Amino acid sequence: MIRIEIHGWQPGLMKVSHTQLLQEYAGLGLRDAHSATNHLLDGNVLSFEVSDCQMANTALKEFARIGAYARCSPASEPCA
Repeated sequence: MIRIEIHGWQPGLMKVSHTQLLQEYAGLGLRDAHSATNHLLDGNVLSFEVSDCQMANTALKEFARIGAYARCSPASEPCA
């Protein structure tokens, strides 16, 4: 499993899209994904796991596209 951390955002973060991406990649329901987005906006780090490197790389690109700062956790499995 690959752990992804979302640790910040750029001004103009697309909050609705962020919530939708959390639903897609973290497997959260709407209520939990919305709460997680608000948790991030309060200055907290979010983390979740995806199954493989391809999914992790896709998720990182998608979060960057909407203005979120995301990375693979240093303690996560390395992607080749």
